[in-house]
Amino acid sequence: MREMDQVFDGLRATVAGVHREMKDELDKSKKEIEKVDGTLKSLVTIKGKTAFLLRSLEQFATTFLRTDSPSP
Repeated sequence: MREMDQVFDGLRATVAGVHREMKDELDKSKKEIEKVDGTLKSLVTIKGKTAFLLRSLEQFATTFLRTDSPSP
């Protein structure tokens, strides 16, 4: 019976170690996902600002940089 208890304790320790390793890997993955999410949010913000700037430049060009082409 004692031998079975030792085997059981060994298996339990092994499972606990694997569980801890899996949890650590999951935590690392979650942190990486959070970084990627933050980067994506920043990119969306930059995209919006770029679109706004482009519209502003187009409006400026249309308003102030008209080329007066000679009428035929």
